[in-house]
Amino acid sequence: RLDGRPAPYAPVDSAADLAAAIAAIGMPGILKTRREGYDGKGQWRIMSAADAEGLDLPEQPLIYEGFVRFDAEFSVILCRATDGDIRFWETPRNVHEGGILARSSVPA
Repeated sequence: RLDGRPAPYAPVDSAADLAAAIAAIGMPGILKTRREGYDGKGQWRIMSAADAEGLDLPEQPLIYEGFVRFDAEFSVILCRATDGDIRFWETPRNVHEGGILARSSVPA
């Protein structure tokens, strides 16, 4: 309803998958582990073909995302209990430095 959409992305399980993802999405992009990868951990920036060619892919599921230009980033933080009850926290605005989260501020 708010016209939001995710960055273009593709799953990557092999070097051939990465090449196909780059061909479909383009560069620059970021290759991420699908679990426990964030803010520089489990991430590789792919700015050129040379960056992609030099990668030794880890033995785990990955995802390739195209870059998105945006004015600000914020986090939606919530949890759901086993009984379905949902709790929200205030939404912070995030500031990254060098691709790593430097600070989050509330109110956004």
